[in-house]
Amino acid sequence: MKQIIPHKLIISLNQDGTFKSGILQYKLKIDEIEERQFRTLGITQGINQEEINKVLEDAKSHAEQGEGI
Repeated sequence: MKQIIPHKLIISLNQDGTFKSGILQYKLKIDEIEERQFRTLGITQGINQEEINKVLEDAKSHAEQGEGI
């Protein structure tokens, strides 16, 4: 059996803080054996950009609260 073990979601932002592009970094686990190396796959076309922009807005708001802005 093959499984994807997610590690990092790496995104690039536009100047206004909205989603520009991204990659998923992951490992494969095949028959209960996890690969040593990481793989990457572009996710720009595979995700709902409106949903990720909402997450980014929430993250920015949280940072503003932390900074007292």
